[in-house]
Amino acid sequence: MGHIEGRSRTQTSLLPPALEDYVPREHVVRVIDAFVEGLALEKLGFERTTPAATGRPGYSASGLLKLYLYGYQQQVRSSRCLMRECERNVEVMWLVQELKPSYKTIACFRSDHAEALVSVCEAFVQLCRRASLLGGKTVAIDGTKVDAVASRKRHVTKKKLAKAESRVKDKIKAYLSELDAADASEAEETPDPAALKALLETLQSKEARLKMLGELLGDESQWVEGEPEAKLMRTPKGARVAYNAQIAVDAQHHLVVHSAVTNEGNDKEQLLPMALGAKAALQVETLAGLTDTGYSSGSQLAGCAENGIEVAASRPRQTNTRDGELYGPEAFTYRPETDDYKCPAGQVLRRQRDTKAGVKRYWQASACRGCALKDQCTRGAYREVTRTVHEEAVDAAAKRMTRERCIERSSLVEHPHGTMKWMMGVPRFLVRGLHKVRGEYALVVTSYNLKRALSVLGFTGMMEMVRD
Repeated sequence: MGHIEGRSRTQTSLLPPALEDYVPREHVVRVIDAFVEGLALEKLGFERTTPAATGRPGYSASGLLKLYLYGYQQQVRSSRCLMRECERNVEVMWLVQELKPSYKTIACFRSDHAEALVSVCEAFVQLCRRASLLGGKTVAIDGTKVDAVASRKRHVTKKKLAKAESRVKDKIKAYLSELDAADASEAEETPDPAALKALLETLQSKEARLKMLGELLGDESQWVEGEPEAKLMRTPKGARVAYNAQIAVDAQHHLVVHSAVTNEGNDKEQLLPMALGAKAALQVETLAGLTDTGYSSGSQLAGCAENGIEVAASRPRQTNTRDGELYGPEAFTYRPETDDYKCPAGQVLRRQRDTKAGVKRYWQASACRGCALKDQCTRGAYREVTRTVHEEAVDAAAKRMTRERCIERSSLVEHPHGTMKWMMGVPRFLVRGLHKVRGEYALVVTSYNLKRALSVLGFTGMMEMVRD
């Protein structure tokens, strides 16, 4: 008995099947197609939504947007790879109606429509809100570092420039000495003056380039050649040139309600704008926020409280307590009626000084002398306790962050981050500049939300939502 055999490649068909027959009835491309067709692309900021009366016709924005949404869900982000998918992938052929744009056309669409892509992301969130997919009570906020296009080798600081300039000058001096020695020497075997001059010219051009980089650096602490808006940031894989991608995830179905990208290396100033963005997207009066220690900024927490956002965040770890060897700040009791602290030994630490940054400092040197608990409290002459003007907001946020809420925060926000990094393949942006990076990250978030909503509603429910 033989094997099951396919049809001959040369066999003709009187009734060739339509492309529609190759795409399953409940395929994600049908959801993407329905979603994009329901968008008012011109209002969202896309160009070429209406064909021009004259000139060569261009590709529609809807087709290219569909292509990108499909590509990011399938880990295909490169414009060249997407171009190849248009030529060989039946699902993509159906989605873009067998159009075959060049890779330049595909790449330019992503670069030129950064703001419009952010608007598409916001539009889908509002679609989910109207479909009651968002709880609107609790959000978890977190950030992650995503590599920029530029590598660490392009990172420049004043210290690096000074070292490089010193090395180049030393080499130039050495080559000049060799040239002088060659000119003065009468020996038969001497360095080739022409070769030395060529090397000297190379070094001089390098020196000129370093001076130019120094001028571009100016008063900045760091600068990245080719991508100045990217910054060197600490990541689990070490220091890398990257951007800081932020998300706020709704607790009901783990959908991302607000996202942003910044070039700040830490999250201290990101809490309030992210919380306000999530609150505006959810259209609620009050909101509970869950964050980690990196967001525990007094001014940011106080701003959230003023805007009806109740944040739970762990207190930043104190570095001067030597891993539990010394009393932490929680061992000292603040007394608001007298504006002082009571230490574990029962002594009173009085307010002695205020800094320009709004930090109040408390100590009592005489109380520490001869104290039986001093070895457990400080290694210095006396123990000092500091308090910011927003300390009450920090205390309130720390009290709200129970073990259960800490687990809830992790379960809410870590999974979306992981899924979106999987969608990006290698978690690296493909465009340069903060403005364009925000547009690309909006594509990632929209693709994730589409996938997540489809998982929650199913195909039929999803199609009903995007068509309403």
